[in-house]
Amino acid sequence: MKSGLTVSVIAAELLKVRKRWLAYLLLFVLIAGAAIQIWLGGYVAWRTEAEVEPENLRLALRTFVLPWSLVSLLDSGQFWGSFIVGVLTASMVATEYGWGTVRQALIRGQTRSQYLTVKLLGITILSSAILLTALAVGIAFSLIATVIAGEAVYATTNAPEGRVYALSASDGTVRWSWAPSPPDYILGSPAIAGGRLYVAVDSGYLYALETPEPPIPLGPGVLLAVAVLLIVIVAVFAYVRRRPRD
Repeated sequence: MKSGLTVSVIAAELLKVRKRWLAYLLLFVLIAGAAIQIWLGGYVAWRTEAEVEPENLRLALRTFVLPWSLVSLLDSGQFWGSFIVGVLTASMVATEYGWGTVRQALIRGQTRSQYLTVKLLGITILSSAILLTALAVGIAFSLIATVIAGEAVYATTNAPEGRVYALSASDGTVRWSWAPSPPDYILGSPAIAGGRLYVAVDSGYLYALETPEPPIPLGPGVLLAVAVLLIVIVAVFAYVRRRPRD
């Protein structure tokens, strides 16, 4: 099949596919799943669990903070990707069979191998567009949640039952707290080094806590990569959605 004819046939295939509601329904399901994963499973759990161990908060934070959230987003995409490809394939095969377009395509001169190649390319392009769009939205959710989360400041109470508090730098709310066991006076302010929070107590012990607030590496490179990915996804979606010229 000539390249020009192949492109035109694939474009016609995408024109048929993009008018079906199933693709948009699957995209909505993926975006809803990303929202639940980032906001409910990560950010909300991290903000509402103030009286738990720092390690648990650290795990919750890694669910929605970039770049660690990419791992969970990609894992979810890998799992749901096979489901989406299967559903789209079954839908397209059933629709083509119901419309009787296979016979029409063969009458127009397409061979079976050419027809199957076009169908596979159409499924691949559509599935990739859906998965990449959902991934871009999930990254956008994670980026917003990362910015909202901000950084933490630490405070202590110099009392017989001393306690360390991690406060939100933006609004002063308590994110989590920790107290030594047995209770003891806390000496001075805690120090942060190597991802750990060091706390000295009056009995002579030095505690090293795993802080649940790892540094948020949103440098220019990360922001630029996210912006480029979003622009590419929007451009691909706009190209697929554009109407063919008369």
